[in-house]
Amino acid sequence: MDEMDAAPAETFTVLSDSAHTRDNLVKLAAEYKKEASAAMRGRDYEITIRPR
Repeated sequence: MDEMDAAPAETFTVLSDSAHTRDNLVKLAAEYKKEASAAMRGRDYEITIRPR
């Protein structure tokens, strides 16, 4: 992800309405050696990606 390359020490929050996008973002975070957590926000998923 360009954003994670440009600002590796930043925390990012992404909203998604689909479970497969949530899963893909969590896997991508692991590839970048970052910590990811997901929570429900209404009917959407809120994925937070932060540095370890």
